[in-house]
Amino acid sequence: MKKAMIALVMLVCMAFTADAMYYQLQYRGTIGSNEVEVALGYNTGDAATGGKPYWISGSRYRYTKVGNGESITLKELSKASSKTWQFDEYSGGKLTGHWFVKQTNNGLEGTFRSAKTGKKYRIKLYNVQEEEWEW
Repeated sequence: MKKAMIALVMLVCMAFTADAMYYQLQYRGTIGSNEVEVALGYNTGDAATGGKPYWISGSRYRYTKVGNGESITLKELSKASSKTWQFDEYSGGKLTGHWFVKQTNNGLEGTFRSAKTGKKYRIKLYNVQEEEWEW
C-alpha cells in the first residue's frame, strides 16, 4: 500500500511539473506590411522527452487590422529545439503558406511563402507576454 501511494504521489508531481513547463510563446509584429499576433504552444521539456523542448498543438496567428480576426493554424514541421523553426499554415483546412523563422534576441525573423503564388514576405515578430490568448 505504501509503495502504491508513493507511486501515485510521483505521478501527480510529474503531471504538475509538465503543466508548469507549458508556455504560450506570444509575439506581435508583421508579415509583409500586415500586423499580426502569434501564439505558439511550447513545452520546455519533461521527463518523457529527456528534457528536450517540444511543440504543443494549437499554435496559431491572426491579422489584427485586416481580415475578420479569425485565427490561422500553424502546424510545426521542425523540432522546437531547432535553430530554424518551420511551420505550414492552414486556413479553412487548406494549406496557405510556409513559415521559416529564426529566434532573435527579442523575437522571430524570417519569411512567409504563399502556397498559392510562391511569393515571399518578411516576418518580423517581437516577444510579448500577456495572459494566454484564447481565439
